[in-house]
Amino acid sequence: MRRPVSPALPLTTSAPLPLSEFWSDLRFAGGEPPELSETSAQNQTAGGEVIGASWGARLWRFPVALAAMAADDLDVLAGRLSLLADGGRTFLAVPPYRAAPIADPDGRFIAGSSPQIATLPSGGTSLTLSGLPAGYQLTAGDFLSFERSVPARYELHRLVTGGTANTAGFSPVLQVVPALRPGVTVGTAVKLVNPVMRGRIVPGSLRMAARDLAIGAGPSFEVIQTLQKAES
Repeated sequence: MRRPVSPALPLTTSAPLPLSEFWSDLRFAGGEPPELSETSAQNQTAGGEVIGASWGARLWRFPVALAAMAADDLDVLAGRLSLLADGGRTFLAVPPYRAAPIADPDGRFIAGSSPQIATLPSGGTSLTLSGLPAGYQLTAGDFLSFERSVPARYELHRLVTGGTANTAGFSPVLQVVPALRPGVTVGTAVKLVNPVMRGRIVPGSLRMAARDLAIGAGPSFEVIQTLQKAES
């Protein structure tokens, strides 16, 4: 966690908990890239025909293992994890190890720019961006996020295809996963550095490791995206 930690400051009472009050303090020791949950099933008929069915939104999900930390910091974090693990609280989270575009890992080239959705080609699986620096490189595997609807829902997408912005700061057509949901509009501001989703701790996944008086192994837990409205 960051030093110094300020355990006396009250946490935000409305959901989700901001990055500055939880996620930004975390130091990761290991984990897996975010993956989309499966929301479909397939069955095969006697004649070899494959029949599919879908029953819900595809949500990002990933396990987290935190680095060892000073016992005092661990106690502060344990309190926040206990608050979040009851299932009723949510928080903003950034994909571990992919907090900025691959070609701009510290976000220096996008700093000062204001990317936004420029067009939404038909099909619901792609978009273009404007407001990028000339020649800015986007790579398959990069994440982006934006807020949809009022009250806002936090949407997180991964690029399936990349491309280079032209001299006017417009990207080529970028295919994304998951598919864009109804309510996405042209002109919406886009985050390429610290792209966020609203998440919750998967019930039963929190594990607190052994510790001594001075230092303790980091906890582990699993995170899953939620599409709740921002004020709930």
